[in-house]
Amino acid sequence: SFREIKVWRRPSDVQIRNIALGTAGQVMAVSPDGQQVAVAGADFVIRVWPTVPVSDPQSPLPPVQLSGHPAAVTSLRFTQDGQQLVSGSIDQTIRIWHVEKQSLQDLIETPGPVTALEIMLQKPSPPTDAATPQLPVSNMIVTGGGDNSLRIWDWPRAGIGTLPGSSMPRAVSAERVSLSADQRWRAVIGDDGLVRVSEMPSAGSTQAGDLKEMLIKGPASVSSSADSQVNWKVTSAAVSGGETPLLLLGFADGQLELWDVLTQQLQIRWRGGVAPVPQVSIAKNGQSAATVIDETGRIHLWDLREAKRTSADQAANPGAANPGENVRIRAIATSVNQEWIAWAGEDFR
Repeated sequence: SFREIKVWRRPSDVQIRNIALGTAGQVMAVSPDGQQVAVAGADFVIRVWPTVPVSDPQSPLPPVQLSGHPAAVTSLRFTQDGQQLVSGSIDQTIRIWHVEKQSLQDLIETPGPVTALEIMLQKPSPPTDAATPQLPVSNMIVTGGGDNSLRIWDWPRAGIGTLPGSSMPRAVSAERVSLSADQRWRAVIGDDGLVRVSEMPSAGSTQAGDLKEMLIKGPASVSSSADSQVNWKVTSAAVSGGETPLLLLGFADGQLELWDVLTQQLQIRWRGGVAPVPQVSIAKNGQSAATVIDETGRIHLWDLREAKRTSADQAANPGAANPGENVRIRAIATSVNQEWIAWAGEDFR
């Protein structure tokens, strides 16, 4: 917590205002134009001050007060125009306030406590024909929850209610999250062994995509021993884009699998190596992929069209890119046109 706010002018580093808080502050946000600062206090009240110096420092104007949360406020964000303030709380709500009117404008109930919050501007795609109206630019609110969830909310929307995003069940943590190149699909690896693939909500939409749950298992010959379960743990995932997304999975024993998301059918399984596969990437059209095998540190490039036409043994002869000796690869990505691959290693390059 903190008891005061100091406003500085950069780059001269001159302090232009000091705001003493009557109640300990918990979280703070500054408006995009730098003219306002909002603080949520330990008394659950949000207070908004101007950052510019007041004409009479001895008689400053009282702050705008926004009351309504019955529990601790964990996050604050101003909208781009600075007129609204969005707050998240452990009381399982997101509240949108009109700052100038000092009033609650909207309330969204969430399935769990809100522990983090961010606002993104979403610009809709141009209409395909003259008869289709152009959708307005909207705000997307992204929240992190105390129930191990990541949710995306479309706002503003008609009425007060919830737009459920794809989330992890209570007590299940998301170990890895991957977005398709066109940002339409999302794959989440949970620590419960499930891979969940969902379609992201589009601009102006009032419905979230259907959640596709896949329980990835080994072949029938794999025993149910603890060692076998560890070997069949999903260690990496990537999803292609478009209308028929494909899901590429890497496993702890070096195996790779390609799934059709909509039908939830396994397309092909092949071995990429004998060590865990920490990173995978798949092109937007699902025709090529890149994988990293821990044992070699090399990037394997796969033609998935050829892999589907041949046996698993024949498919396991990929091209390769060598990022350099003794460089552990932490992330890879394939370009949309399949002509480029990027990787980042522990050498900070």
